Amino acid sequence: MPLRRRPLTRLALVLLTTLALLASDPLAAETDLQRGLAAHSAGDFETAARLLFPLAVEGNPEAQYKIGEMYEVGEFFQRDPCLALVWWDKAARGGHALSMAFLALAYSEGEGVIYDRVRAHLWAVAAAARGELGAEATIKIMWLIMSDEEFATAQRLQIGFRPETAPPIDLYPLPQPWLHDVAMLRRLAESGMSWCRRP
Repeated sequence: MPLRRRPLTRLALVLLTTLALLASDPLAAETDLQRGLAAHSAGDFETAARLLFPLAVEGNPEAQYKIGEMYEVGEFFQRDPCLALVWWDKAARGGHALSMAFLALAYSEGEGVIYDRVRAHLWAVAAAARGELGAEATIKIMWLIMSDEEFATAQRLQIGFRPETAPPIDLYPLPQPWLHDVAMLRRLAESGMSWCRRP
């Protein structure tokens, strides 16, 4: 009996190991990514969210970008530009060029984030270096509007800039009581401070 148990135990161990490898197979995650992106393209946003959100949480930059896009537009999720920026920030740190370009644009316009020409330039250059052609327009705009001091700072920081270690995105949620306070919104805008508005 003990001789017979040993081969069964080995067989069970081999089967469990094989199942564990299949469960953690990166190709399976890739398939979910492709299926999620295809579902999104077909307009099946619920399926897209169900497939892409777990991948985004696990750190897949393409899934993070798409979840950000779904929040920005309001596909399946309630529209939330602040959460879109949060997901694009995560995707940008993972090397996603289009997310980097969106962050650059947000910083250059002060949309949902603090208005910061230096950070806009850093993210735009990082996106352009990864082949995102749209980021070049942001770089050119930054060159026109940046002060000499800001440009020198951006050039200095660019040398050691790595998206994965960049400072976290500066979101400014707007307190609920101020949502409809026009005078407060005007004062905030005049101060140069930006904020995330809930739609």
